[in-house]
Amino acid sequence: MISDEITPEHTYARAWQLLGELEALRLDMGRNRDARVTLHTSNALPREVFCHARTIHRKADQLCVELGGNSVRLPSAAEPARARPSDVLLLLDGTRERLALARTLLRIEGDAPSPELPGPLLPSSGKVASDVLECCLVASRQLNAMLSQAFASADSREQLIRALGLAQRLLALHGTELPAAPPFERRKFPRDVFQVLWQVCEVQHRLLRDSGVPALEIHRGFVGEEPTDVYDLASLIVSELEYLASFFSIIEAPLQAVAMQSPILPAHNFRLARQLQVAIGALAEAARARPDWLRSVPDNSPT
Repeated sequence: MISDEITPEHTYARAWQLLGELEALRLDMGRNRDARVTLHTSNALPREVFCHARTIHRKADQLCVELGGNSVRLPSAAEPARARPSDVLLLLDGTRERLALARTLLRIEGDAPSPELPGPLLPSSGKVASDVLECCLVASRQLNAMLSQAFASADSREQLIRALGLAQRLLALHGTELPAAPPFERRKFPRDVFQVLWQVCEVQHRLLRDSGVPALEIHRGFVGEEPTDVYDLASLIVSELEYLASFFSIIEAPLQAVAMQSPILPAHNFRLARQLQVAIGALAEAARARPDWLRSVPDNSPT
């Protein structure tokens, strides 16, 4: 099938297959299921789905490495910030290949029971990008529960620093500097970092809306957030900042000069999240004063 003919309906069919294969592998590994209520989304576009499809591929690849396999290169897109459903499909298929290798490494005999479809790429009628994104969010949390080394605060830190770098470049377009990090606060938990990032998402939604850009809406889920949830939410924030940066051909953002601690605690990420919160607030204020700051808003609707 020509890549331009692939729609979110096709990628949902693949994501549903992936969830079935993931569930079968989880049962064979004897791992508990993460049964918390997941995040729900609306108005998602392929760029956000692509971002989270990268996350589940990364976790599936880590699982293979933990089981004694080799790591593989992460599939990418020509313009990740403007990814298409065909780019998402490539990542989902790559993740399914990683899960198949995990079954081989575990010496699990027989095919994985999964909701296989009668055709090689049969669309699932009526499904949109938000449905695919929710599948990816579920897959991310289930994969994390299957890892020997679950995602930790150090992984979330990577995304937070990336977000700060992008925010710095975008603020510079308005003649504004990145705000200084707030004082360090002790005794913070992943749930505290998640709550600040949730507030960042709300401000970022207003920023995108005021800039004339379609904005993802996330509806709250989770109870007792863990580092992997912080990573997932931070990744969605990064995907939106990457999209804004793509209007100005900002591809790579310099990492901020942040002192490295070892080990990384949730309190360290809480400080970065608070700094990001102020930065996105400043960017939202700048966009409100200059709503035409983006040169143009191309049609990024699913094809």
